[in-house]
Amino acid sequence: MTSFLLILQSAALLVLLTGCLNVANIQIARSIARQKEMALRASLGAGRSRLIRQLLTENLFLSSVGGTAGLIVGYLGLHNLRFLLPQNLHLMETVRIDNTVLLFTLTVSILTSVLTGLTPALAASRSNLRERMDRDSGRTTAGGHHRLRGLLVVAQVAVAMVLVVASGLLVRSFWRLASVDLGFDPYGVVTLRVPLAGQRYAEESSRKVFAADLLERAGAIPGVREAALGDGLPLIGSLAAGGIVVQDQPPPSPGGAPTLPATGVTPSYFHTVGIPLLRGRALVDEDREGAPLVSVVNQAFANRFFPAGNAIGKHLRFGSVQASPWIEIVGIVGNVRQHGLLLDNEPNVYTPYRQGPHANQDMLLILKADADPAGVIASATRTIHALDPALPLYDIATMEERVSTALADQRASMIAMGISGGLSLMLAATGIFGVIAYLVSRRSHEFGIRIALGAQPGDVIGLVIRNGLLLTGIGVAVGLAASLLAMKVISKLLYSIAPNDPPTLVAAAVIFIAVAMTACYIPARRAARINPIQMLRQE
Repeated sequence: MTSFLLILQSAALLVLLTGCLNVANIQIARSIARQKEMALRASLGAGRSRLIRQLLTENLFLSSVGGTAGLIVGYLGLHNLRFLLPQNLHLMETVRIDNTVLLFTLTVSILTSVLTGLTPALAASRSNLRERMDRDSGRTTAGGHHRLRGLLVVAQVAVAMVLVVASGLLVRSFWRLASVDLGFDPYGVVTLRVPLAGQRYAEESSRKVFAADLLERAGAIPGVREAALGDGLPLIGSLAAGGIVVQDQPPPSPGGAPTLPATGVTPSYFHTVGIPLLRGRALVDEDREGAPLVSVVNQAFANRFFPAGNAIGKHLRFGSVQASPWIEIVGIVGNVRQHGLLLDNEPNVYTPYRQGPHANQDMLLILKADADPAGVIASATRTIHALDPALPLYDIATMEERVSTALADQRASMIAMGISGGLSLMLAATGIFGVIAYLVSRRSHEFGIRIALGAQPGDVIGLVIRNGLLLTGIGVAVGLAASLLAMKVISKLLYSIAPNDPPTLVAAAVIFIAVAMTACYIPARRAARINPIQMLRQE
């Protein structure tokens, strides 16, 4: 969750930065358009500080309106935030617009107003009437302003590039994680946790009697094909773990036995959950008290401890105490994602539920059903309460819901970064469009002469688009370099993909080039339609 909040905050700050750069670009354009006005005011006696105060006041008003609009949008969209937050984290009670949020919004609005308006205000306050008249006569240019606006666009593209690359990496990571081999079949599986607490279940024998009765009755529920019990489950792990000692292996040092999950299950567990049996046999009803101790291990266990041979018929025990009984390995099953989707090929041991030592006070009822999950859960609840009305039930979910919950952090990060990347890309496109449109307006006389001398519309369009692509290319190069550094922050959230993944970087660059060409096309078409006769008459 900490990683998700960090990503959300970082993305919001980068979008805010992109927006500030865009506002600064717009403010520079406004200051250029109002230079004559400012020069006239200065000629009539207005001091430089007075002009700066006027421009900053106007900017502060606009920023305040924008901040207020942002608060309204945030308030209206707050209830949709639950779709971004992981469902297993009940945070909606703490997410609200309070005085701290209002103060932060006010502070950001004021700082944005000052930072984006100060440079244009200083530039506009330096204008004098003679310089302005020279510009109107075409004898000087606004090259300095144009270079500054170009730099702002480059910065916008670079910031947006970081967000787009991050969102691309998270999208690819999410789809890879969502398509991993779970090792089990989650469809139609319903699970309920039954805590056997209290004096009635203080003895292990009473818990086993209850478990046997529950398993028999649960299997008879209409719509239920299979019923099983266990003290562990894929994705949520096992309730028990122990130090494992393997026979004929070098004895571990004191306290050095590897600690592995040990899941007590009933014989129907593997078929109910959909874990395939690879070799040997599964657990059977005869594996109970008084029978030889047996276990089933997964393929990862066999690969780790018996890389050169078959694990069937070998023995293990829990703990390094010599008196601990040896347990025969009778079967090998497939690997499952036992402790979340990110962890693969973890060794795991399964023991018969009735042999212990893993008969835990918390048990999981696992049902494979063809019927509607809600109806199955209701029937299972009635079945459990028929045995003991005082038993509380919790952690009720289908395995499909557990898979969705396991993907929640990745999904939330992907959506948050995707929205931020889209907003930043849109702002960057707006900045490119504004600069190219301004360039066309400043060079309309030049384009008119080019057309009068025989330049074709396609030549003018290509010239304008090349100017936009030059700014975009510089911004993309800077953004790619920044992405290689910034992606280290989200590297822990990526699954089976490198932070410098070439396809993602290339795709982000192509997206920006396509967006830049689209943003440049409308001003370019306008430049190509300039009538040279009218332009020369205006001159």
